[in-house]
Amino acid sequence: MPILGLTDRGAAFPRIATLRKGGPKVSDRQPGQDLKDHFRLDTQDAEVAQAFQRAYGDTPNDIRVMLPYATAAENFDCWQEEWSAGALRHRCDSRTCVRYLHEDGTYHDDPRPCPGGCKPAGRLVIWIPELQRAGVIVVPTTSIWDIIELQSNLDAAQAMRGDLRGIPFILRRAPRKISTPGGQDGKRRRLEKWLLSIEPAPDWVRLQLAATARAALPGDHLLLSAPMVDEDTGELIEEDDEVCVGERELLKQLRDELRTIGGTPHPLTRAQVLAMSCEQIRAEIDETGARLDAMRAQDAAEGPVNDVSEDLL
Repeated sequence: MPILGLTDRGAAFPRIATLRKGGPKVSDRQPGQDLKDHFRLDTQDAEVAQAFQRAYGDTPNDIRVMLPYATAAENFDCWQEEWSAGALRHRCDSRTCVRYLHEDGTYHDDPRPCPGGCKPAGRLVIWIPELQRAGVIVVPTTSIWDIIELQSNLDAAQAMRGDLRGIPFILRRAPRKISTPGGQDGKRRRLEKWLLSIEPAPDWVRLQLAATARAALPGDHLLLSAPMVDEDTGELIEEDDEVCVGERELLKQLRDELRTIGGTPHPLTRAQVLAMSCEQIRAEIDETGARLDAMRAQDAAEGPVNDVSEDLL
């Protein structure tokens, strides 16, 4: 039997790091400077820090991520919150509290009107494939523009697919002009801010669009690829199903080999590969082989990679 308030909170992966937009705090009351064009990984796990450094270097941006849960609401937790002396005073939806600190020092969850004094807070949870860990990385933000953008991005992806798990995303910071108060004569002014966004990776989108187009065709006979023509004789060349089977196996071998040397193949499910034409499989074989050759050449040129110092934590 569950213990109310303790073991009935649902499944959750362990938190192994925080991906922050700013530098380390200057003091307890002064946050670090905004890093603008990159993130900072904050973790006590040396292996996580080293793997992240190898993958993204000193100014990480355009982070390849996946989402651990099915829905936007599960992956992106957003509330209005009031904090004081490092303690949560209350959490609400801007009207009704869902948690608040009682006078006796305990937290209560019964609903009551928001007392005010709260600010937006969003926390996105992600996986970073290069870390090869099932622990989540939390991406916190208090920017209303970040919260609006991330929520819209995730809602759109969920509407397209239904389940956000398994989709490779790119999490990035990019400059945008936003309108803020504080201009002359009470007018608003436009400032450049480096805001968050998350979008499905282009390689996945390309495959998804192709699969969507095939699924929209009116009949199975239209799913056949165009016949190949012998350039010398002009005769039609029949595709052999066994050729596709062999090429699928070659693609699998190349993808496994790319993973072995530390690469990340384009995200492909078995169903997506089976739905691909022989021509599309050949294109994936060529691209995977080229990436494999490039990584081998880079490894040969650079030699062994030294471990990253714990000073990077």
